[in-house]
Amino acid sequence: MTTGALPGELVEVEVIDEKKSFLLARTTKVLEPSPQRVVSPGNELGRASDSIDFGHANLDYQRN
Repeated sequence: MTTGALPGELVEVEVIDEKKSFLLARTTKVLEPSPQRVVSPGNELGRASDSIDFGHANLDYQRN
């Protein structure tokens, strides 16, 4: 499982926790972005990219 990525994206991740049956990771680099990706409002405000859940997805995509 990873944060900061959208379905279908190719990303580089950093593993932050290892569970018995899965890994938890955070996106460090988006190699092939989704068409639904936008600049996160958190980035524009100078906050960490994970400060707003799904802020990296366009609003219509978030609502579906």
